[in-house]
Amino acid sequence: MKKRTKQKAPYFIIGGILILILIVGGIYLYLDRHSSFHDKLESVASLVTEQVRYEADFTTEGYTLENANVVLDPYHISPLTALIMFETEESVAPTVTIEGKDKWTTYTHTFEEGTEHYLP
Repeated sequence: MKKRTKQKAPYFIIGGILILILIVGGIYLYLDRHSSFHDKLESVASLVTEQVRYEADFTTEGYTLENANVVLDPYHISPLTALIMFETEESVAPTVTIEGKDKWTTYTHTFEEGTEHYLP
């Protein structure tokens, strides 16, 4: 009598793996085509792109100290801020003083000398 060899076992394992791959691939394709997740994604601009867009309004050209370009909340993240921009004919170093209740809470800052000024 001839003994039976176990050569059929590898075919069953390979066939099972192929069927499993086909099932997983089919589920993936079905979910990919019928998922509304892709429709819910929105495009968000990078911070650098947003900054460049906002800074297009930051100009000193044609503005003076008496008629300054004032942009409230210049980067749209801090509503209690402003940016004041103006030109001077002579090179000056502007000084800004924020008065507090006393000398300890009063803040003074002198900016760099120049003819174009951007004061936060």
